[in-house]
Amino acid sequence: MTGVAKQARATRLANTDRARERKREIAKEQALVKAAQAAVPHDRTAIARARDQRSYLTGEYVHRLTGSRLRLLDTKAPDAPRGAIAPETGPDGKALRYAVECVDHGTGPRFYATLREAERAVRQAPAWCASCAELLDARPRVRARNKLR
Repeated sequence: MTGVAKQARATRLANTDRARERKREIAKEQALVKAAQAAVPHDRTAIARARDQRSYLTGEYVHRLTGSRLRLLDTKAPDAPRGAIAPETGPDGKALRYAVECVDHGTGPRFYATLREAERAVRQAPAWCASCAELLDARPRVRARNKLR
């Protein structure tokens, strides 16, 4: 080997060694973090506290098929404005905390007990908003076999 080739090989090997050492350090840090998380018990009260501190306007969405704007509101949020939508109780006496409304068509609010149910209602807006359903029906349907490949 010539002197230049030996030097290039030595540089390449040194860089490879440094990269491997960095990977080992990262893996060690990740293992320490996992061990620390495992040592601390899972605090459900902190999660509940964070959920209760959610803002009044939990989310603004645009339905991907109809293009309608939808709002998801947390009626029990601490920053709810005066005259805001008040929470309702369901037929079983359960508090319905989250409200969903269609901003474009003025439909709603529809109330739900959990955030998951409310987010599902946002995705299924044409099921409860008549104007969104009309927009969905007006879309031309393309059959799978007629699509360009």
